[in-house]
Amino acid sequence: MKNGEQLRVIARARVDNEKLVRMITGAARAAARNVAWNDRIPAGRLPGALHRYVRTRTRYSAEQGEQIIRRPNAFRVLRVGDCKTTAVFIAALAAADGRRVELAFTKSNGEPWYSHVYAIVDGVVVDPLLSLGQEVPFTGRKLISINSQ
Repeated sequence: MKNGEQLRVIARARVDNEKLVRMITGAARAAARNVAWNDRIPAGRLPGALHRYVRTRTRYSAEQGEQIIRRPNAFRVLRVGDCKTTAVFIAALAAADGRRVELAFTKSNGEPWYSHVYAIVDGVVVDPLLSLGQEVPFTGRKLISINSQ
């Protein structure tokens, strides 16, 4: 770990699906326990607020080779990350606020590995790559609750 600011995942893009799910889910659960949350946003507005924040204040950057999941505070400072980092950020903040949160791991084009992950907060899809509530087309999906361990 570099200065405790990011969690490095030593794996290639086509990592074993179950290991990938465990790593990302574990990072989101750990971050939810440790994230500082000062503002209380009404339940119906939180998914949109998190979606707008990531879309307007951060930049998406796909990773090549070694995969990195940034901690929420590092993501807030660096303002750059891929779908794993943004999903962990959104899931951690929402879970810390007591919201029902799931991570959706998706497969596309018939590929056997998960190629995308995003958060679902109180039943609303929060994928910053798309409009609020929209999902990418997928051929397979696995939902994991962040609120249960």
